[in-house]
Amino acid sequence: MHAALTQETARHQKVQSKKERHKAGYSQVQTNFCRLRNALAALVVERDQGLCDLAEPEVDRDRLRSFLADPDDQVDRLQTEISNLESERDLALRDRDALQDQQSPWPPVANVPDLLL
Repeated sequence: MHAALTQETARHQKVQSKKERHKAGYSQVQTNFCRLRNALAALVVERDQGLCDLAEPEVDRDRLRSFLADPDDQVDRLQTEISNLESERDLALRDRDALQDQQSPWPPVANVPDLLL
């Protein structure tokens, strides 16, 4: 009886130690994974900040040089962009008005005589 109890106790301790090792191993792997993920996130943030800090002055300097080198070209490009935006706006307004005219049961205001206004 004592031998059987000793064997059962030894087996139980062995199972418990395996479970604890498994839990400890899993916990350690999970902790290491979290540490690696956090370290990677920190490196990415550092890299992005470093790239921004290193890249921005050159890009801004090049942009400023191109702007100062040929201001007439910049003005022409801006005027072209403004006219393109205005034409897009006019088309959108025209389309909106056409849709409103199709949906409205009332005649447009332009067709009403001036005396009624």
